[in-house]
Amino acid sequence: MTTVSIASNSTKIPLSINTGYIFLRPEEIISIQSDGSATTANILGSKQIKLNSLLKQIEGDLPACFFRSHKSHIINLNYMYEYNIKEKFIVMEDKSIIPLSRRRVAEFNEHIGKTAFASTN
Repeated sequence: MTTVSIASNSTKIPLSINTGYIFLRPEEIISIQSDGSATTANILGSKQIKLNSLLKQIEGDLPACFFRSHKSHIINLNYMYEYNIKEKFIVMEDKSIIPLSRRRVAEFNEHIGKTAFASTN
């Protein structure tokens, strides 16, 4: 599914839920996580929305400010608060701790434009 332009300056992402679809602006989404059978969007206001889509299906519809940090997590880089290089995790502004897969570290560093981190293992 592709993004939907509701107004000239407001692009929303359709996300499948039990009753149909919910339409969210990218800036409303802090992160999306999956525990295998359930996918949850963590949105502003400390709200969680249960989704009916796999992360792989959602990932393609998200803009460049989103990054797949782990097989079970997608983060909105605009809500990153801390990047722990040594322990390989990211703290989001809502204080959630998101793992960073070892195999995604180099891509993450490139994505955030901090290639200086690449030498740290």
